[in-house]
Amino acid sequence: MSNVENLLQKILENQVKMQSDINDLKTNQERFEKKLDAVANQVADLTEFKAETTDMLIKMDEKIDQIKFVKHKAFRNKEDLFNLKQAFKYTRNPEQV
Repeated sequence: MSNVENLLQKILENQVKMQSDINDLKTNQERFEKKLDAVANQVADLTEFKAETTDMLIKMDEKIDQIKFVKHKAFRNKEDLFNLKQAFKYTRNPEQV
């Protein structure tokens, strides 16, 4: 082979190698795009989960406040009952108090 033919052969081999590299890059890009889509879906799911969890926590805080109020009212009612019983005992039999 002549120098020109050798040179053309090397250029062709280099072009074939470059085309193979380009195909590998395309394949890798497709894989990355699929992974990126999966990550985007997971982020969307996590964002939705966070919003739902935040809503539930707000509702739980409201319920806790309601429970605290009911417990307070129950304590006050017991206190009022105690005071009424004491007053009733006093009115029925003032000597025993």
